[in-house]
Amino acid sequence: MGRTAFILVLIGAALVVWFVIARRNREGQQRDGFIVTRSGRLGGGRAEESWPDEAELPGTLGIPLGHPARAAAQRLEAALDGEYVKRVKQRVMSANPRMSEQEWSWVWQELKRYFLMSALCAKVPMYSARADAIWHEMLMFTREYEQFCHQFCGDMIHHAPHGEGSRPAEGERAWFDWLYGELFPFTPASVKVWGAFYRTALPKHRLQELEESNRAELLASWFHSARLERYSDLRETADYLLGRMQSQMMASHSGDTVRRPLTGGDDSFPVALPVAGILSGLLIYHSLYNNEQFEQQMDESLDEAQQQARDSDDTALLASLSSLQATDDNVHQERNSNCSTDSPTWGGSSDSHNSHDSGSGGGSDGGSSDGGGSSCSSCGSCSS
Repeated sequence: MGRTAFILVLIGAALVVWFVIARRNREGQQRDGFIVTRSGRLGGGRAEESWPDEAELPGTLGIPLGHPARAAAQRLEAALDGEYVKRVKQRVMSANPRMSEQEWSWVWQELKRYFLMSALCAKVPMYSARADAIWHEMLMFTREYEQFCHQFCGDMIHHAPHGEGSRPAEGERAWFDWLYGELFPFTPASVKVWGAFYRTALPKHRLQELEESNRAELLASWFHSARLERYSDLRETADYLLGRMQSQMMASHSGDTVRRPLTGGDDSFPVALPVAGILSGLLIYHSLYNNEQFEQQMDESLDEAQQQARDSDDTALLASLSSLQATDDNVHQERNSNCSTDSPTWGGSSDSHNSHDSGSGGGSDGGSSDGGGSSCSSCGSCSS
């Protein structure tokens, strides 16, 4: 009887321990209001959620010398007052004590990239709950945020909520992906902050506009006209981007994008960004000719591009391409799902967000002006 009782006590103790651990794990799924993805955890300091070292952050948002957007990136950095950034960081990290210094630095870098895209374009969706959470804290300092916007692009980048359950129009994520790849080099943080890239085809109406509209019409409808008139670097960047896209469209019709993916389709400017000449053109090609099987075709093209990089021993190109696959299945599965929470997933493996955009009009959470608007529904760990 003594042995039996002892065994029963051990079993009972094991069950109690199991119950406590299971309960803590469940509570950890929603701590401080943050919902984690299936593969994510709270707390950026854990090995499986590690972020790149801050020393790897590319200067000037990663925009290379000679790129027309570099001057605008430099102006953006100069417009950010150091004390203002410090106060925003303190608020964000105080509210999220498990957030690491590395995570802050990389998400902050990606938000600045978003601001540059928003300064250029009439509408840019926001797909990151984490980047948006920092943006919200910036808006708490109304005067400083307004000063930053005016010094950077001449007017306010507004942040106005969409209606509940609203989502970006079809294909807007594809436009975001194309712009991002033409402006910035991909890093391991790109997918962690924005979710998977190149999963959505460009919509037919945008492809049709690209083929049928002249340059002036496209500049007026796709870009922020007032800012282009105000800053020559933004105008030059918009012209460059349109030239790239039109050349990639012509190459797609001729099949050159598939046969010669490393050219980028535009000889007027050297392709300094490792993937700009590859996946941007393939995005247009598969949107035109493989719309129904877009995701599968892009995956196959990415695999082929990686093999080319290995064969040519192009380590920089291979690193950029590989960073686009540094994600897990839940990013793909949740990419177009409805948002389920208002809170970001700090410390998780990836982030996505589906109901923000930056464009003309819209309300303001801080200050007022006639500038471009950015809207959001603050939906957190949902996919884009």
